[in-house]
Amino acid sequence: MEQLTVYDAQKQPTAATMLRDTPVPNDGYRVVVSVLLFNEAGELLIQKRQSTKKGWPSYWDYPAGGTVKAGESCYQAAERELLEELGMTLSSEKIPSRLTVKFEEGWNELYFVQWTGANPELCLQ
Repeated sequence: MEQLTVYDAQKQPTAATMLRDTPVPNDGYRVVVSVLLFNEAGELLIQKRQSTKKGWPSYWDYPAGGTVKAGESCYQAAERELLEELGMTLSSEKIPSRLTVKFEEGWNELYFVQWTGANPELCLQ
């Protein structure tokens, strides 16, 4: 099972970890990332979540995203999720998080990425 870093109220990693799909400890938070892909016309790639997903089944969603694992930066998590979910490689270290959304258990760091040229070859998870 995946280990996740527990963050403090200032969004700083603590020494504590938690298991994925378990409640966040009291006074702790988690961080997730989302990668939004836009083409040159400004159109956003979206996908429909599987009906069997635990959270938000059958809803429309961003193409790649997930929880930051223990020992992983937000950039690394964004790159991993993009590779896992779409088969795309991208160095997101030079792409700043464009939007941070606070939710009850933590934060979602959203990365806006524009691809140019032909539509990318996607290898869906």
